[in-house]
Amino acid sequence: MTIRMSAAYGACLAIGAILPMTAVADCYIRDQNNNKQYTAQVAQIPAFSPPSFSPSVPVGTVLIREELPSSGAPFYLYCTGIIGLTTYTKSGAQGPYNTWPTNVAGVGVRMQFTGSGGGLGIWWPWSMVTPTTSSRYSGERKLLVEFVKTGPISAGGSLSGEIGAGWAQDMSFKFMSFQVAGSGITITPRVPTCKVREKMLNVPLGDISANQVLPTVGATSEAKPFKIVLDCGGGEEGSVTKTYMTLTDVSNNANRSSTLSLSPESTAKGLGVQILNGTNLVSYGPDSSVTGNPNQFYTGTTQNGVLEIPLSARYVRTGMVLGGTVTARASFTMSYQ
Repeated sequence: MTIRMSAAYGACLAIGAILPMTAVADCYIRDQNNNKQYTAQVAQIPAFSPPSFSPSVPVGTVLIREELPSSGAPFYLYCTGIIGLTTYTKSGAQGPYNTWPTNVAGVGVRMQFTGSGGGLGIWWPWSMVTPTTSSRYSGERKLLVEFVKTGPISAGGSLSGEIGAGWAQDMSFKFMSFQVAGSGITITPRVPTCKVREKMLNVPLGDISANQVLPTVGATSEAKPFKIVLDCGGGEEGSVTKTYMTLTDVSNNANRSSTLSLSPESTAKGLGVQILNGTNLVSYGPDSSVTGNPNQFYTGTTQNGVLEIPLSARYVRTGMVLGGTVTARASFTMSYQ
């Protein structure tokens, strides 16, 4: 068996009824060309890459602080009845220190308006009452964006897409969306990064007499141990990173079972290969390093130094056995979270 490192991560019911018309929004926007729309105007925030930071600072420490301009054309907001309570906020539940969680564990984000206009110096959510049925807005504002440590940090990431929004009529109509452009805002803690020591491993499983050793479908041979070794460094003293792995069936990328397919050059039939993480069978997943990738499994937390990941492999009988050679290939993709 050869293991290589990845290059990288019924029934139909007919109902007859008279349905009510879809409700029309109580507010709408007219852009600078007088076009009417019911979707939020975008105020774009530039992407940026702040310096790396220590993950070992106390909880509550501001890790990144940046004043960013947003850009967007002016527009008018019209509502049936008064615009009422307008709120600037971010979706999701707010956590400690006026922050919202990011996709980097232990890091929260908060923002407030600076420069000129309303809401200066107030961490979002910020609200005000607009007692008129229409009002002019502009996407050109300045925002102070801060990233705050809210818990243990073991990996980096980025913040992209919508970072906040403006809502009218007591959160019923989103009229402005503040979005980070391009690659987003990078979050880079000084935690260990790892390299695989050997990018290709050959794991010999040996010769067997299948009908004697594997008398029935599902029977397995003795597992042969092997290990994947990572060299990790670059982190601050005491910092850690969590490592995860996904194994992918090279011969059948869609395989999500725990049996590795035989490679096309194999001449034996009725056999497969299983890989174990301790006593747990490993199932195969897509070649991806994204967090939560299907069948991704935890392989340990490491500081600077060497991390050894012990695994083992064995034959499994899958059907009527025909003697011959067996080759199976899996790639592995590491994820640091």
